[in-house]
Amino acid sequence: MKFGTEFTTPFYRACGHKVDVTFSYLNQRQRAQQEVTASLTLCDQCRQHLQALVKDHAGKPCASSGVLSGRLPQMLGTVKTAPWANAIRAEACKYYFPLLEAVASSGVQPCTAARNVIRLLFSVQAASFWIGARASLCSDRWLIAEVEYMLRGSRSGSKQADECSVIRYWRDTKPALIESARKSATNSNLAA
Repeated sequence: MKFGTEFTTPFYRACGHKVDVTFSYLNQRQRAQQEVTASLTLCDQCRQHLQALVKDHAGKPCASSGVLSGRLPQMLGTVKTAPWANAIRAEACKYYFPLLEAVASSGVQPCTAARNVIRLLFSVQAASFWIGARASLCSDRWLIAEVEYMLRGSRSGSKQADECSVIRYWRDTKPALIESARKSATNSNLAA
């Protein structure tokens, strides 16, 4: 293809959807970067669906918040860090538990991956993770980046800083768990 042009071609995104993507590049390196970026991110429809779910449900009152909060694993840390991390996790519970209810009832992407990311998040017992991730946890940007990271598997690292990524945490701590969650999310994607 001629360099310095714009072209549109069908392309598979991280969510598994094949959509038309427009590339505009001046050289082969730019083209390769744009193709990699497209393959590692959600399609616009999945991104907008996830953003709408976050907007409509995250942080809203939720019937199961108390029940779910009572089933969280004990925080592991020092006398000072564990209570601090518990407070951060409590705020994350208020934000994500209503969203978890909404995505649990849907079997389509990106909801299955989002459900798995949220479950992995609340399985973390390390106070250091919660404290390190506190500034970015409760946002649609964090959730979308983690969903993308989960769906692309081992093809690339996270866009998040290492201390903020629950996928990176579990990949370093218990790789089998993250691989199982990823397969679960991608299998539901194939069925959709």
